Amino acid sequence: MLTSLYVHYPLAEGTAAAEEERLADAIVAFLAPASAFVADETSLAGLYLAFELAAGEDAEGWLRRLRDFLARLGAGSGAYVEVLPPEWQPGVPRRLAHVHGPDRWVADEGH
Repeated sequence: MLTSLYVHYPLAEGTAAAEEERLADAIVAFLAPASAFVADETSLAGLYLAFELAAGEDAEGWLRRLRDFLARLGAGSGAYVEVLPPEWQPGVPRRLAHVHGPDRWVADEGH
């Protein structure tokens, strides 16, 4: 199994579809050298993008760079990256790495 990264990027109400697409494309392109893009979803809550890091990639290094990148894109206080390590399974704590603020560990059914 591989480390999974789920980017949660809230969007301001009224964000144009072209802007949503630009942000999603930028995030996908940023992670492309180290990951496979798995899924995306746009809702009233914002962007949700799923990735799996390639085997051998430095998850902590990529997470640090991704947080910095999201901040430069203008991510708000509600933006975070959900990190599921390779051994993760439902009920095991998973990491919520907030772009602006401390990490949290939560243990619920999640993904």
